[in-house]
Formats: sequence, structure tokens, C-alpha cells
Amino acid sequence: MSLRLFINNQLCDITASTVIAQTKAVNDINSINNRNANYTNTFKIPKTATNMRIMDFMTVTGNTSLVPYQKNEITLFSDNGECFIFKGWGMITDDGEFYNVAIIDGITDLYKSIENKTLADKPLDLSELDHQKDIATVKATWSNDLPYRYILADYNGNTGQTNTTPENPIPVVNIDYLVPSVNVAWLWDKIMMAYNAGYSGSVFQSRDFTELWMTFPKGITITGENDHEVFDSTDYRFVTDNARSAYYANFKSTTVNELISNPQNIHMQVDNAGTYRMKIKGKLYGYAAAKQDPGSTVASRLILAKNAVGMQPEDARNKPAFDANSQFVLGDAAENIMHGSDINVTSNLFQLEAGDFISIVIVGQDINRAFNLLTTTKGNYLEVELYRIDPNVIDFTSAFSDFAVKDFINEVLHRFGLTIFKDKYSNAYEFLTLSEQLKTAEVVDWTRKFNKKIKENHIYGIYAQRNWLRYNYNDKEATHHDGYFNVKNVSLQGSKDIIKSKIYAPEKQKVTYLNEQTNVYKLWEKEAVDSPGPNDDPVKYKQLDKRYYFIRDVSVGKDVRIVSNGLNTSGSASEYYRESYTNLSFQDVVQNYYASLQRVLDNATIISAEIMLQDTDVINFDFRKLYYIEQLSNYYLVNAIESFVPGKVTKCELVRVKLTEPASTFYTIEITNYESFYNNVSLYFQASYDFVNVAAQYSDDGKTWVTRSNAGTSPIKLSVPGRAFYYFRIIDESNGVTSNTISFKI
Repeated sequence: MSLRLFINNQLCDITASTVIAQTKAVNDINSINNRNANYTNTFKIPKTATNMRIMDFMTVTGNTSLVPYQKNEITLFSDNGECFIFKGWGMITDDGEFYNVAIIDGITDLYKSIENKTLADKPLDLSELDHQKDIATVKATWSNDLPYRYILADYNGNTGQTNTTPENPIPVVNIDYLVPSVNVAWLWDKIMMAYNAGYSGSVFQSRDFTELWMTFPKGITITGENDHEVFDSTDYRFVTDNARSAYYANFKSTTVNELISNPQNIHMQVDNAGTYRMKIKGKLYGYAAAKQDPGSTVASRLILAKNAVGMQPEDARNKPAFDANSQFVLGDAAENIMHGSDINVTSNLFQLEAGDFISIVIVGQDINRAFNLLTTTKGNYLEVELYRIDPNVIDFTSAFSDFAVKDFINEVLHRFGLTIFKDKYSNAYEFLTLSEQLKTAEVVDWTRKFNKKIKENHIYGIYAQRNWLRYNYNDKEATHHDGYFNVKNVSLQGSKDIIKSKIYAPEKQKVTYLNEQTNVYKLWEKEAVDSPGPNDDPVKYKQLDKRYYFIRDVSVGKDVRIVSNGLNTSGSASEYYRESYTNLSFQDVVQNYYASLQRVLDNATIISAEIMLQDTDVINFDFRKLYYIEQLSNYYLVNAIESFVPGKVTKCELVRVKLTEPASTFYTIEITNYESFYNNVSLYFQASYDFVNVAAQYSDDGKTWVTRSNAGTSPIKLSVPGRAFYYFRIIDESNGVTSNTISFKI
């Protein structure tokens, strides 16, 4: 009985002589930046009536078949009914009397589904991340479990008075130049759900993954794009009481009017609490007497009165809108307005609660002189605009429109050294680290299946003697957070970049922020202003774009004052999150996730061998396992099964995994948690082997290490000299094993 081939759930006609050679592979360990799929050779099927119907009469004159353009699901069974390929992708073309067919499967479904998709495209929905940037929202991210968080860091903007002094013991942070960060684990889960991909893997429960964040990619201030006009009128007259010493501005018609009410067309009542700004233009002709006398002209003054409904203007003048007086709000331009001169006043920001009234009062500059604003004078006029300053909306969907989903997935795979294994019958994917793949895998004995060795190679894949993992940098010459691993083979080229991340690294030069040394994640460019005025900021902040940073956070239980200059608001908090870059340098990534690969590549042996594989071997083949071959006296990772055809010897590419060397090569220790009390630290850890004794070390720079304690069980306890920022790790000198590195402040 021959193979059985189904295209779009329909059984095809194939000849008994049809050969379908299958190649099986996952991401090739000789090229960690590639993700491979399974595939077959191109084979032919005849144009029988059945096959032409299945192809919707593709190639027949006048046909409208969509088969060449759509996903064609192909399932291939062995002659005994076992499944080689389940719902693979079929590429079908015409070859005269035959159709040419080739099949790919494995991780193809995932990568095809995200092809040409960005983080802004459907079906991915990031609307949960959208929010207004204001004091309340920033604080909420510190006290609630949200998918985004404002992590206090220097983003190269106007940070505020973040460093305390004895006179000012509480730091003041300007939130106008903060940006939010999205939790990478949350975003990963949203992507996998959107593209119907189930996933599993121990790395997704690790703190390295769950506590990883990615910044909003561009500098965005708190205001400037969403000013909402509430009121606009150019049609004013002026009304007064019997005292004739103060006047209300009274509008007769409006261009824009979104007020709740406007009693007497004087008092403007707002609907929403928030930050407001008023613009006033016009001319005023003030006199010292009731008669029009050019010799008795006097200067005028504008005042904003709040909640003065029912008051005469004379009384309202003594109830300014704000604590000191209206001069702070309206500024010098509203003072000493000369008779008939042009008025152009833009107020400072002021706060109104929902339902508050605001009104304009005109008085004489000199309260000791009589003041008369002749309402019959044609030259008197005002133009008034009232704006609500709404906080800018942080729109992650628009901001992420240039980040491809494929690139984001690859960033995670590269950062954790992950290999993808797809379940044959479902969209379930398992992600294993290189350590899990090369050290702790189940072993299968292939001794009886080995036929012969074809050749042996010792120069492996894309690698060089020094292999670099590179970040993006604002300074294109920078390299300070790059990492590398060496391969001990002088036959290789000297150096090579094997991973080039789209993620930016923080600046090399750190700054003091919240009284500690901190990284700078540049999202603004500072430019000095030439000849700034007395009230001008001497620095201009230019917004940068497409700057994605990975960042971690540390919870800090201290008081902080947060302000927004743009919204003229402030608040306080007793707990916040500040930045950390623990384990994010590519050198840390190499140490934590690529050490096992480095040991495979040192003295690498790649063997091309003939293996006698049966149908069931290929149908049930598991790339997650290691394969022992007695004739070669070693254990091997199968990198690829090449062109398997039932009943024939199959060529396989085998990568030696040196399990015959001392087992310490494959031992691991992982710090899983920690506790600290003053300068005393407890490190909790797990080991993959029965160790005799391990030691704890600390460092203040991550380079020079001090051994402080030894132990035979978890936790291991040590003390440090004093309060500072430290790195910690655990070592087993007898077996040459070093744990992951963690860092925190004591």
C-alpha cells in the first residue's frame, strides 16, 4: 500500500512510484538567529480528474482557482496509516501533465501567521495599554497590577528635583518626561493568544522573563496635543454696579460654548475637573471720571474671579480665583493695561473642579482712583478663549506600528536562547533553553540504527572565535552593553556579529537620580537655547522616536513627590518603582543562557552519518532528546534528518554533546529567590546535581567578586559591608559551576 496524501481534507491520486523525501529540523543550533521548519522535496502528482477537482481546476483555461494563492493544508500518512505530516503548508505549481507539490510544517504555522504583521495590527489588540498620562495614572501603576508601569528613570528629559538635600528631603519627580513600559510577559501572552499559539516552557515562569519590561518607544510629553476648546467669544460688552468701580465682561454671542451654564452671560461654568488656560485679546479704554476726557485716562487691570455668581463686580474683585491673586494666573500682561493699548494675555495653567464658575472682572490699576469703563465707547472689545488642557493619550498601538511581531518574538528567543518545538497535531509550542536542550534532555539509544559515518567536520555553522550579541545604540560607535562568547578553534574567523538586536541599550554614562547611580534611557535629546529670556527654559527637549529599551524595575518604599508642570498638578506616593538593568547586558545573557552552547562549540564535532530509520522513528521523532551511538562513543543532538524516504538509509547531521566528559560540565545552579535584612542576605537556590559545598559571592561592580560564605544547603547566608547596590552569585569551585547573577540594593 502506498503513501496517502490529503490536500484540503481530500484524498489525492498519487502513483506507487511517488517519492516524498522528508527533511526534519528545528532552529539550527549552528545558526541561532534562524528558525527552521520541516519540509519535503518537490514531488509530482498526476492531473487526474480527482486531483483537478481538488485543485479547483487550476490551470484549466478560464479557471478562477484560488489554490495557488491560499494556504493549502496537506496531511501525509504512511502505508500503515501513521501520520508523517499533519496539516502542513502545501506549495502547488503547474508542471504540464503534473502538479508540483512541496510541503513545509513545524513552526511554519506560527511564522506564516505573523508574516508582515506588526504589534499594531489585528488580531492583536493593545487597547488595554492606552491611557491618559497624568498624576493619578502614574500612581496607579505603582499600586495596581497593570500591564504597563511608569518606572522612574532618567529618560534624558526634564526630570525634576530628584536628588534630595537636607533642606529638601523628599525627591520631586517631573512626570512630564516619564514614559510607560509594557510588561514583556503580558505582551508575549497577548501575541500568542491573538495568533492561536499555545505555549509552554520553564523560562516563562522565571523572574528574568516575568519582570522584564519594554519602554514606550518615543518621548511624549504630558500635554500639547489634546487642548480642548470649551468656550470662544468675540462679542462682549461690559456691565457694572452702581459703584462703577469694577466691571464684568459680559458676552452676547459665542462661537464655541460647551459650558454647563453661563449665568447672565458672565459666569462660565465648566463640566469637567481639570487644568485650564484662558486667552484674552482686545482693547480697553479706562477713565478716571464719568465723562469722556482724554486727559483723565487711566490704566486697567484684568482679574479672574472664581465662583462669584450672585456677587457684584465690586465684590468679585476682592475674590480672586486663586490663593494669592489673579496676577499669578494672568501674568504681567493683565496688569497696567494702558488706555486703548492692545491686550494679548495667555494665562498660566489653573485648576477648576467640575461645576466651578470662572468670570472676568475689569478694574482700574490704581484702586485709590475712580475708574470708569465707558460701555458706549466703540473701541472697547474683548476676545476670550477658554481651553481645558487634557493629558496626552498614550497610544501603544500607534507607537508600536513599526515593530514587527516576528522581530519581537525573535528578541525573546535570542535573549533566552530558546528553541521552539511544535506539537504535530495542534498549535502548541514548547520553548526550551539551550541548557534544557543540551544538559537535561532525555537520552535515546541509536546504537542499533547506526549504519556508518560519512564525514566529520570541526568548523561549525556561522560561528567565529569571538561571537557577538549586539544592541542598538544612540551612539552608533558604542558597545558597552554588548556581549560575546568565545569558541576555542583558531581555524574560525576572528570575530562575527551573530545577533543584532532592534532593542536599544541605555547610555554608557550613568547619572545620579533619586540619590543613586542610574542608567539613562534616552527618549529626548537636550538642546541648549540661544539667549533664553528670563522666564524661558535654557534647555529645549527634542522628542526621539523608535527607541525601544528593555528595562527592569525595583520596588522602593520611600516617599516621593510627583508633579506635572504641563498640567500644573502634583501628588505624592509612599512607594514607587525605579529602574534596574539587572541581567540585561548581553554579557549577562551570554553567561546565563549561552554557556552550554559555548561548551558544545568548543572542540565541536559535527558528524554526517547514515542511520537506519523506520517510519515510526520519523513519525515520532523528538528533537528535544539526545541520541547515544555506541559506535561513536558519544551522545548527539540531531540537528537535521535529511530527505527521509521509507525503506532507505537516511543521512542525519549529528552534533556531539560531550557527556563523556566530567559531569560537572553539565551541572547548573540557579538563584531562585532572596531575602535581605540590613546587611544580611539569604540566597535561595536550586542545583541540578548533588553538590558537596557551594560559596556565595558579592560584588559592587559585577566584575570583582568577594567570597563571603560557604554552605551545603539552601539558603546560603552572607553579609555585606554596608548599604549599597550589590551583585550576588553562587559558585561551586570544585565542579567549576557558576550560578546566574542577581542584583539589588541593600
